[in-house]
Amino acid sequence: MATTFIVNGQVKGLEMRDENGIDWSADFIGNTAHGMSHDDEGNYIATEEDYQWWKDMIAAYQEMESVIEQYKEKYGSDEVDEWLQKSAAFDVDLEDQPNSVKHELAAMDEEYAE
Repeated sequence: MATTFIVNGQVKGLEMRDENGIDWSADFIGNTAHGMSHDDEGNYIATEEDYQWWKDMIAAYQEMESVIEQYKEKYGSDEVDEWLQKSAAFDVDLEDQPNSVKHELAAMDEEYAE
């Protein structure tokens, strides 16, 4: 079920599906949208700019997850998880995490190429 936003009186939905087709947009947005207003039905109240930001953020995270999966196929899950943990790739602001992770994975390629 999509996470719903009320934007200028219009209902808009966002989904964030994993490789199993499960929508976890509610968890992603709910765990990170501290202080964001919502109505009695749980719909987030947002400006068009806020909605677009979340839409872009979900797209960036889905792309990041795809890249992580590619690296796990290449180097193995444990190796990639350990690399990302040691590099602290996720220890940045939410909007910076996708680029940070991709940067650190590129560094992994360089390290393993040597």
